[in-house]
Amino acid sequence: MSHHIVEATDVRYAYSDGTSALNGVSFRITHGEAVAIVGANGAGKSTLLGHLVGWLSPSSGTIRIGDTILTQQTLAIIRRTVGMVFQEPDDQLFMPTVFEDVAFGPVNMGLPHDQVHARVASALATVGMEHLAHRLYSEVVASRMVPFSDGLHGYSRMVRDVAKELGKKVQFVVQGEATPVDRDILEKLEAPLSHLLRNAVDHGLETPEERVASGKNVE
Repeated sequence: MSHHIVEATDVRYAYSDGTSALNGVSFRITHGEAVAIVGANGAGKSTLLGHLVGWLSPSSGTIRIGDTILTQQTLAIIRRTVGMVFQEPDDQLFMPTVFEDVAFGPVNMGLPHDQVHARVASALATVGMEHLAHRLYSEVVASRMVPFSDGLHGYSRMVRDVAKELGKKVQFVVQGEATPVDRDILEKLEAPLSHLLRNAVDHGLETPEERVASGKNVE
């Protein structure tokens, strides 16, 4: 094999909408090097990595892995050589146990059972995770979960204040406060929940006078 592990030569790529993502990218990564690809959002980092594993094909230019140029004909060979680890582990873990998740690649390469077991054991030992080999994925997921109520702080006061400002009477009740939610997802819900509640109070609730006129209870 060539002493160059990864080499890109004048790689260019544009998405179907015409957006140019890669404009003549060239580099060479040799044995023993650790390289960081740094850039702002939308700079093309993920697009470039997608080329290295054959998810995307360059509009022009070449990608070489070892002695093999990446083409549709060599795609299977390349994917046996190059691996990708996602930034977020939850995007990658999907098998019942850690062992089975690590074994996913070797199993799909058609390796015999003993080789799969040896490769998984070696990989886990390299990162000091042998003790997690048979830990259930559900346990890993559970460690990230928090009660839905953890993301509700301040909402009752916000609803009360908005209702008071609009001259409406509101009872704020949350069902399922103990429901477990991934903590990262819960953080992302803060803005849409605030918007939803404000709109509900503003447009979805009648004033006391409107409710009485239509024969409803004041609240």
